[in-house]
Amino acid sequence: MFYDKLCGGKKVIAIELDPPADVDIEKYIKSLKSLKELDVDAVTIADCPVGRARIDSSLMAYKIKNEVGLEPVVHLTCRDRNLNATKALLLGLNIENIRNLIVVTGDPIPTAEKVE
Repeated sequence: MFYDKLCGGKKVIAIELDPPADVDIEKYIKSLKSLKELDVDAVTIADCPVGRARIDSSLMAYKIKNEVGLEPVVHLTCRDRNLNATKALLLGLNIENIRNLIVVTGDPIPTAEKVE
């Protein structure tokens, strides 16, 4: 549906929603269901935004697609993966029919403050 609308030149609505930072995802899923009711076409999921660990964007995409029915757009951050890990992730996403990706280098990982 999302892809068809894009190819057909129709207006699409995509919302970026960072994945949760902990395992309590009830509020997050509820928010996504509300977005679906508002006819949002897709949700983009950042991969460790601002270099901070959060639930993996590809795993969250799987859950969103299967439990909410929204089309996920996975941010794939190359900063954190070697070539084998990247290929493995792409293969896994493909078998789950998750094919919308935004490939980015990623934000720098925050460093510890200097002690003087």
